[in-house]
Amino acid sequence: MEDLFKNLFVGAGIGSVYSLIGLGIVIIYKSSRIFNFAAGGMIAVGSYFFWTCIEQLNVHPLMGLSATVLLALAIGFLIERTTLRPIVGQPILAAIMMTLALSSFFDGIILLFWEGRFRPYPNFVGNAKVAIGQTAFSPIYLIAIVFVLVFFFVLLAYFKYTRTGLGMRAAAEDHVVARVRGININRVFGLSWAICSVLCSLAGVLLGMITGAASHYLGIMGLKAFPVVLCGGLESLTGCIIVGPIIGIIEVLSAAYISPYLPWKTFEEVAPYFVLMVILILKPYGLFGLKKIERI
Repeated sequence: MEDLFKNLFVGAGIGSVYSLIGLGIVIIYKSSRIFNFAAGGMIAVGSYFFWTCIEQLNVHPLMGLSATVLLALAIGFLIERTTLRPIVGQPILAAIMMTLALSSFFDGIILLFWEGRFRPYPNFVGNAKVAIGQTAFSPIYLIAIVFVLVFFFVLLAYFKYTRTGLGMRAAAEDHVVARVRGININRVFGLSWAICSVLCSLAGVLLGMITGAASHYLGIMGLKAFPVVLCGGLESLTGCIIVGPIIGIIEVLSAAYISPYLPWKTFEEVAPYFVLMVILILKPYGLFGLKKIERI
């Protein structure tokens, strides 16, 4: 029973990081109708850059985290300005292919600067343990859950109470109407990519702390946010927060209780996508997605 409770908490912690990545993907989709396939590359680059700050530049972890956020902001704005803005008005497939090209570009950056190797993180929490009853586990999972929840409520407040956030919500509803109302659509697109880049980079840092190292594998691991986004609904921030921990728990429980009894020992790697397939068969728009009805 203790192992089950521990697995549930660990799964919720890992799934919360998937939710963080999913929030960035949803924000971009809501503002521009582009699905960001470059999220995995952003995750890995953020993780590696944080490692560079604390291990090679010997800066304080908080300073390294601040530098990682600033780099992520610059990357987000640069991506929108140099690669996506020139193809505005082109078929949506062109933008999707561009995000796939960006994913390959990030892979090249990782190989160029860090050779794609494992770069161990220092143990930030030491031997500290969080105990609930008779169950003890690393506090990094609790940190991840709290961090993601705080970020979620900050984003909700931003979209509800700030002028820029309200502009992004208006642009998500209708680009033409938003332009007529004086909203700078290009600024909205740039800001959405900057937010997504920051969220993915922070997720990379959290995944690096959970796994103990920055690695190219984190980008692949981050792709499990895709089932979170699609199951929760492509336009639902709340869906990401709810479905993320569920996917993480399914993954951890699959590794603990299903994979050992199967001929292949990595069923947990495909379990999130199996859940995605079932959910989309039952609810094609996701659990919390908006069902679009068009009048003819």
